[in-house]
Amino acid sequence: MTKHNARNERIKRKYFAYLKEAQRYSEPSVDAAAKAISRFEEHSRFRDFKAFHFEQAVAFKRHLAEGTAVRSGERLSKATLHATLTQLRKFFFWLPDQIGYKGLSYSDADYFNLSEKETRIATAHREQRSQRRLSLLEKASDLRWWGWRESTGETRRQFGQSFGVPLRGRGCLTSTLIAFGRRWRGLVNRCASRLNNSRHGAKI
Repeated sequence: MTKHNARNERIKRKYFAYLKEAQRYSEPSVDAAAKAISRFEEHSRFRDFKAFHFEQAVAFKRHLAEGTAVRSGERLSKATLHATLTQLRKFFFWLPDQIGYKGLSYSDADYFNLSEKETRIATAHREQRSQRRLSLLEKASDLRWWGWRESTGETRRQFGQSFGVPLRGRGCLTSTLIAFGRRWRGLVNRCASRLNNSRHGAKI
């Protein structure tokens, strides 16, 4: 069984370079795109992207919806479906502009979209997480610096967890915040503003 397509590999390298250098994607974001595309290739048995047809997108979307997570064995979440399909839509929307792929249609990429209801479900958790972070940032901005040490351990624990700070690093976080002093309030306000803007579709 074919597990490689040389033409696909070449165009993927070009696309990943575009994401990294032109779109300024981070390495994890490029890896996420690579994983989504690889997943699609496996399903299509590594068929040449040049022969892409919207029916492949429909079939893959159905396949993904029926798939299960490797670790838990449960159905893939709507958030996972949305993230994977969004990456594929971006790739196949970019592809028709490339030499050798002019025969592809931009609109075919839209067949990777989920329904409006599924999209709302997929993005609800992200919205809730952003709101929670915003709430914690606003709470932190209201703390008096001379009273930070006396602030509740629960507040500091939530703050560290929300931003992925390991347990062993939260003492360092506290020290860093104290060292920044009053300037932290301005930083927090800027971060809170960015999170708020991102929730309304603004690019950070």
